Amino acid sequence: MYKHILLPVDDSPASAAAIASCMRFAASIGAQVTALHVQPDSHALSARAPCPNHSDYPPLAAARTAASAHQVRYEPLLRHAAAPHAAILKTAHELRCDLIAMGSHGRIGLHGLVKGSETRKVLLHSTVPVLVFRSEGP
Repeated sequence: MYKHILLPVDDSPASAAAIASCMRFAASIGAQVTALHVQPDSHALSARAPCPNHSDYPPLAAARTAASAHQVRYEPLLRHAAAPHAAILKTAHELRCDLIAMGSHGRIGLHGLVKGSETRKVLLHSTVPVLVFRSEGP
């Protein structure tokens, strides 16, 4: 089964739901989780760097708390990139993750097209399986 899950996180309700569900799933199969937070970067430079201060990034702190509660091996990761989906795919490849688990707002129609969906872009371009946790929020 899956051994290393990449969990992209942000400060959305969809991400919060994905964190909780992913950690339960990881615990049930004995997988480790790398939580990735991608910050916009106008220079499109993506460098792997450990998060220097977890409290500065609430989504990573939430993932750490959930991992601890479920006794899941966990690593936080912060990247800067102009295109979050590209950073997610690159990170999954570099870390040899065998699953990407992420939240989705479930936007459809014109609103979803205009806003753009990083989850959709990951689904379209990923070479590894993607598990999507759908949120019904705005």
